[in-house]
Amino acid sequence: MKFKLPIWLKHTLLAILTLVLLLFFTFKLLNVITDHQNSKAVPHLIARSVTEINSFDSDFTYKILDSIYDPLQKPGTIIAQEPEPGACIKSGRTVYLHSIRYTPPLIVMPALLYKSERQALAIMQSYGFKTGWIKTSIADCNGCVIAQMIGLNTVNAGDSVLKGSTINLMIGIDSTAVFVQDSIGLDSINALSEPFTNDAF
Repeated sequence: MKFKLPIWLKHTLLAILTLVLLLFFTFKLLNVITDHQNSKAVPHLIARSVTEINSFDSDFTYKILDSIYDPLQKPGTIIAQEPEPGACIKSGRTVYLHSIRYTPPLIVMPALLYKSERQALAIMQSYGFKTGWIKTSIADCNGCVIAQMIGLNTVNAGDSVLKGSTINLMIGIDSTAVFVQDSIGLDSINALSEPFTNDAF
C-alpha cells in the first residue's frame, strides 16, 4: 500500500519551502543592491587639508558640506567628516567634510556710539572683534564712544565688516576735565620753575 501525505501537510511543507526560497532570494537581492562585498572603510581625514582631496582614497567622492571660521585653527583644515572614520560604506559613496574657512565671514557692525568704553569693549569681544588703539577727544559725552573705526575710516552700525577685524575707538572726554587737568599741570610746572625763596630769614 503506497503511503500518501495528507493534503494539509503537503500544503504546509510547500508553504515552508516557498518561505525559505523567498527569504534566500530576498537576502541575495539585498546583497546585490547594497553591494556589501564592495564595501570599504572610510579613511580618517580629520586634521588633513582640503587641498589634499585629490590624493584621498579614489573609491569615494568627497564634498565640502560647510566651513566655519576659527582664527585659532589653520584655514582649510578638516574638522569633521560624515560618515565617521572607519565606517564601512559602499564604494563610490560621498564623504561629506566640514572644514575651517580661509576667510572670515562678514558680520554686521554693532552700534558702539555713546556707550561707555567698558560696554563697547564687551560688545566687541562678543562679536569676535579685536581691540585696536583707543584715543580720547574733547566732546560733550565724557567717557563714551564718539567714533568707531577700522584703520582711520569710520565704520557705522549696520555696515558689513569681516569678523575678527580690529576696531579702533575714540572716547569722548569733557572739556572741563581737560581744562582742570591742564591747569593743574601748568600750576605744577610754574611752581617748579619759580626760584626758591625763604621769607623766614
